[in-house]
Formats: sequence, C-alpha cells, structure tokens
Amino acid sequence: MKTQLFLIIMICLSIFLSGCDEKENNTKQPIIIEGKGEYVTINQAITHASENDTIIIPEGTYFESISLNISFLRLIGNNPNNTIISGNNSGDVIHVSANNVTISGIQIVDSGNGAYDAGIYVHASDVNITNTIIKNCFHGVYLHQDTKNTTIKDNTFSKTQNGVYGIQSKNNTILNNTFSENKQYGIYIRFYSDQNKIVNNSFYNNDIGIRVKSSLHNII
Repeated sequence: MKTQLFLIIMICLSIFLSGCDEKENNTKQPIIIEGKGEYVTINQAITHASENDTIIIPEGTYFESISLNISFLRLIGNNPNNTIISGNNSGDVIHVSANNVTISGIQIVDSGNGAYDAGIYVHASDVNITNTIIKNCFHGVYLHQDTKNTTIKDNTFSKTQNGVYGIQSKNNTILNNTFSENKQYGIYIRFYSDQNKIVNNSFYNNDIGIRVKSSLHNII
C-alpha cells in the first residue's frame, strides 16, 4: 500500500513539474523580425534579416557579439533598462559596417578592453544610435575613420574609458546625451574629425568632459 501511494505521489509530482516547465517555456519571449518570424538569438535573427527589416528584442540579457552588415536595418530593444546585450568582456558588443542602421532601446555592456573595443563600433555612415545605455565598455561608441552623418542622441554613457571616441569622422551629431564617470573623456574627437555638432549634452564626474584635437569647424 505504501509503495502504491509513493508511486502515485511521484507521478503527480512529475506531471506538476512538467506543467511548470511548459508554462515557463511558453512565456519566454522570442526575438522578432517584424512580419517575418521569431528567433532564439539576436544573431540568428540578423542572419535571416534583409534591408529595411526591424528586429525587436524583448527584455532579457543576451550574451552575444553582434555584427550589423545589412543597410537600413533597425535593431530595437523593448526597454534600455531591462534589454541588455553583454559582449562578455571580449571585442565589440555591436560592430556596424552598413549604412543607415538604427540602434535604439538597448543597454550595452562589457566590451573587451582593447584599444579599439567598443560598445558600438561604427565604420559606416548615416547610423542612428538613440535611447541606449552604454556602460562598462572601453569606448562607448567608436566612430572610425570615414564615419559620416551619424547621429548619437538621447543616450547615457557611464564607466567607459571614452564615452564617444571619433577619429577622422565628420559631419556627425552628438545631441542630448549624458556622460558620467567616464575614466578619460566624455567625448574625444581627433585627427581630422571635422564639422561635427556637439549640442546640449551633460557631463558629470568624468576625468575630462570634451577634448577636440587636430580637428576643424566643430560646433560645441
């Protein structure tokens, strides 16, 4: 009798636990390409994306290094406080090599610590970075040479080496951002980074707020 009772309890417990697992899986939110499908990882979604697609990332923490090489692609997080992409302390978290890319609504953390590593590394033009939180990266945003007409707006940069670092990058707009506790510079543009606009930004407790070196016709 005791054996039968034990078996009944174990069967009921097994059914109950399997029901819990199913509920947990059903409530997990997928990454979506609008109008196309659902995916498990951000990189998987990018692999299936095309120009003019929008990738929607739900809240959660993603340990991925991402390469955006599709023009007119939009990478949109649900909430920058709770939608987090971690580079796991290696290389760039997001590397942008295609024009007209948009990144918004994401928190980006833990790039590598190499001289060129960044939360977002941009080697393209007409890129829009808005409503992001970037922290604990070597560079927050690295504007590599020949980056033009890129907008960095309404973001928060903290605990980086340099919040925004630009070299030979021109005609970019850095607008309405907050820079705090960055170890070297909030913004550092150098070596022929000409005709950029740095407007209405706030700086708190950085080693140096803004540095401009060997560059012309910038508006601050």
